[in-house]
Amino acid sequence: MLDFSTMIYRIPALLFAITIHEYAHALVSTKLGDPLPKATGRLSLNPARHIDPIGFIMLFLVRFGWAKPVMVDPRYYKHKKLDMSLVAMAGPLTNLLMAFLLTALSMLVAVRYNTLWAAGADGTMMTVRVVVYNLLSIAISLNVGLAIFNLIPISPLDGSKVKWE
Repeated sequence: MLDFSTMIYRIPALLFAITIHEYAHALVSTKLGDPLPKATGRLSLNPARHIDPIGFIMLFLVRFGWAKPVMVDPRYYKHKKLDMSLVAMAGPLTNLLMAFLLTALSMLVAVRYNTLWAAGADGTMMTVRVVVYNLLSIAISLNVGLAIFNLIPISPLDGSKVKWE
């Protein structure tokens, strides 16, 4: 079972990872001409638009769950197989991009706070450093895990919608 401090970090990290994943699907589908994600309110960075309550609780507690899938209409795509593959890959690729950016941010924060600590920063700075490091570490691992898991070619996961032809 998760300890309390880990749970406190997992909530915002999960909300962030799931939201950007589903938003990426909606954004790419919309850019490819599909009006459905926008019409259904999924072209949003509001986590409430993407979170399935039961799936979120399951993801939070047992590390296996789900979000509300973004409904798309491939009839609007010019190249149906290719465009559907692009929409499917958008979520996992965005999670990998976020993991990379969060890793870079983590390194910048570590350098900055290590410099402050070396200069004699008080205990408050050390607490901030630990909180930020823990939040970023969990967010990085969740984004990488979500991306890799979703690339498995089993329906309904994103990997099942990618056509390599």
